Amino acid sequence: MSDFSNNTTQEVSSSSGGEAYDFPETNDLESPMDVDRVDTSNSNAVAGESSKSDANDYSRFNKVVDMSDSDSELNNRGDSIKPIFECIVEATGHKDIGNTAFKSSKYKDAKVSYDMGISALKAHSEKKPPEIDVAEYNDINALLVSLHGNMAMVQIKEEEWSAAIKSASEVLKIEPHNIKSLYRRGTAYNKLGNLDKSKADLMKTIELDPNNAPAKKELNDVIKSLKEHAKKDKAVYSSIFTKTSMYDDKEREREEKKRKEARDREIEQDEWTKSKISRREQGLEEQTFDQWKEEKEKAQKAIEEARKETERQKEKEARKQRKKEEKTHSSSNDEEYDEEESKIISETAKKGYCYFNRKLAAEEQSLIGDISPKTVHKGSTTSETTVGSQSHTTPITTPSPITNNDSKVISASSWNHAGTWEERDLTNRSHDWFKSKLTVVEITCEDITEDIPVKCLGKVIKVDSIDGDAQIVLARQKKRHIFDFNITVDYEVTIEPVVGVNNQSEETDVTHTALKTKTFLGSLKYADITPNSHVNGHISVKKTIPSTYKKPFETAINKLKEAIQVQIEMFEIEFKNM
Repeated sequence: MSDFSNNTTQEVSSSSGGEAYDFPETNDLESPMDVDRVDTSNSNAVAGESSKSDANDYSRFNKVVDMSDSDSELNNRGDSIKPIFECIVEATGHKDIGNTAFKSSKYKDAKVSYDMGISALKAHSEKKPPEIDVAEYNDINALLVSLHGNMAMVQIKEEEWSAAIKSASEVLKIEPHNIKSLYRRGTAYNKLGNLDKSKADLMKTIELDPNNAPAKKELNDVIKSLKEHAKKDKAVYSSIFTKTSMYDDKEREREEKKRKEARDREIEQDEWTKSKISRREQGLEEQTFDQWKEEKEKAQKAIEEARKETERQKEKEARKQRKKEEKTHSSSNDEEYDEEESKIISETAKKGYCYFNRKLAAEEQSLIGDISPKTVHKGSTTSETTVGSQSHTTPITTPSPITNNDSKVISASSWNHAGTWEERDLTNRSHDWFKSKLTVVEITCEDITEDIPVKCLGKVIKVDSIDGDAQIVLARQKKRHIFDFNITVDYEVTIEPVVGVNNQSEETDVTHTALKTKTFLGSLKYADITPNSHVNGHISVKKTIPSTYKKPFETAINKLKEAIQVQIEMFEIEFKNM
């Protein structure tokens, strides 16, 4: 295996002798020249390989004699099967047309050409020596590797990840150590969220080509995603045995939703691919994924409307039938009751058949009195009830406060005497607290950069965004304080040289004088602020920080983050006392 350079393209000789693999300097997926090519300009490019046949050099077929009985042989085998050398020439032509279309960014035309090239070789692709000549077998495999590899590249450009995986896998069936196809399949697996398979392909790519920068970059992204998943899984499982959070279910639902969406996307990609093949066989114009999806949604909507309309018609017919039966039943019952019984039934129907829903008669109302609910005011010790024209006063017993095992009094609402469950929403109040407290955060510190003393001033300009909620929950006579916030604040850091400091050398004086006061703006993002959590804010800066100012800037930012953390801890203390 030859080494690959970041600046040059080298050829790797395949079994058929001539396919060129090129890896761009930065990203293997961005160069339109990344299609597999066959270089016929110099058949002796690799030393010691001059005796091998080139995959695209078919000059050896020039001396093939057209036998007089060839037509009869073809008829015996079937007219639809062409000779191998004709299939190879045809497939090579389709591949060249596809490469030209790819370089012009005509990906749809390129896919059609590559697919036609693969179809041209289909009749002989399963044959192996001694059924066919070894040289022809190598030529067919070399062309299939090139066509499937280029097809995978176009499908990645079109973000057809499932199809790209299948095309790259076809290449790897023939050449298990094909670097490009391993990289492309690993990239497609990553896009579909299959991180373990993506990692395996990318690690094998780097093992075969240690200098492959795009594969290293993609692998770093995959490893980062795996760590994030592992961290979330660890948090979920640890909470089962330690502290159960009310937000674990939400996180699991989000993860399950993402996995379902990934599965649905993969199924849609497979259905679209089958639809393309079907339309191509019928001679219809090929559809893009968006066109196919829109057509599918319209068809599903039409089916749903038809189903609802059918249900409405059935319900309409059922109502008519019920009315008809009720009318028949009513007329038959009227004949069975006499005049007095019919009067009783009519009065009962007016009052209501259910005891709790019927209206009280005037006599019943006067006996029972006004029994509607009354508001219990704080501090009231009596309740007045009116029965008929008389008023009765009833003493109200005030329940004793509920205490927990720590002897802390838990205040419940007047209606929640047992302290079973009560929830109080303090979201808006908490938002206002953060906005008022964080906007006054300021810090001052001193530092030295390149032997020059500087003064650092930092402050929070505003709370850019805050979302989340906060509740106090009373359950089973225990009070729980629950909150979860995501906060983004805008900050300002000013770095200025300290004036009036004696410097030890003239060189230091010059540098001190050259150092100017600079102000840097940016934002700090705090995610998942929960009880007993220490959150390290994510820093973003609006402009690049010069190297001279980097050290004092970091000092100021750390001080500012410490001040913000103090406010978050103060909020938790005050929230527990609310």
